Amino acid sequence: MSPGPGIDWAPETQQALEALAAALQRVDLDALLASEGRLSDIAAQLARTRRSQARLDPEARRQLETMRRTLARCRRLSASLSDVVRLALAAQGGRETLDAYGPQGAPRPAPSSAAFETQV
Repeated sequence: MSPGPGIDWAPETQQALEALAAALQRVDLDALLASEGRLSDIAAQLARTRRSQARLDPEARRQLETMRRTLARCRRLSASLSDVVRLALAAQGGRETLDAYGPQGAPRPAPSSAAFETQV
């Protein structure tokens, strides 16, 4: 049995997620800001696909799993970058500047240097 046709937008989405991960790794803020619109589109596509996942062929499921793993990598890189920025701001006395950027605007305390070392 053939694995199936897959998801037509999966290659473009995977490429966008890989570009996001690379921007996070390079700390390329311009590329991060430029990716915001595309990431909103990706989130909407994934939500629609998740609702119909029971009808997906094996290739589509493989593509979704690859995208989910890449998205998890982006989340880890983003958390590390946020911690580095928080440490830098805290060292300069500007810790409160980044507080509004926590999940759903919730303030997060600046990590200690020890906490950062254990996350890397």
